[in-house]
Amino acid sequence: MTSDDEAVMNLVLRLALLLLKTYLTPAQPGMTLSTARFRAWPHDLRLRDHLPNQRFFNFMELGRFHLLHSRRLALKGLFTHRMIAAQDLVYIKPIGRLQSFKVTTEIAGWDSKYVYYAHKVFCKESLVANGLVKEALLKNGTLVSPINIFGNPPALPETISRWQACHQALKQAPAA
Repeated sequence: MTSDDEAVMNLVLRLALLLLKTYLTPAQPGMTLSTARFRAWPHDLRLRDHLPNQRFFNFMELGRFHLLHSRRLALKGLFTHRMIAAQDLVYIKPIGRLQSFKVTTEIAGWDSKYVYYAHKVFCKESLVANGLVKEALLKNGTLVSPINIFGNPPALPETISRWQACHQALKQAPAA
């Protein structure tokens, strides 16, 4: 089994456990902050003494999964797939072997095309990483406007607006 296969199995197992916990608890109201708890197991660390940076994206995915399923939004048939359009992460401190940590996820806003998520990763009460994800919702291969799901969008936070402006600049930049 390759390390990629192990990573997939690890993610599937955590996803199954998260799904079980999520549906054994009552549905959460609204789109408030969602918190999912994890532990950095030795097989997460690979050759390092801390959780590698790319693994944070897996936990952020589980955080979005938890938010959408704990609100039972994913089961309403409004969308069937989610596709990441962009993601960004700032690493602040490492997560060591066997350390427990939590990922908080919230919907920071939406527009006619994308849903924007804000993730924070904490060990105890210490912030160790901060991430943003831009995601499109799809049904039968067609884009579903988040406005049809969540209603009229609120003003996007300044952080998201600046992040979007950076994406537009990158799209228009000439090839190096």
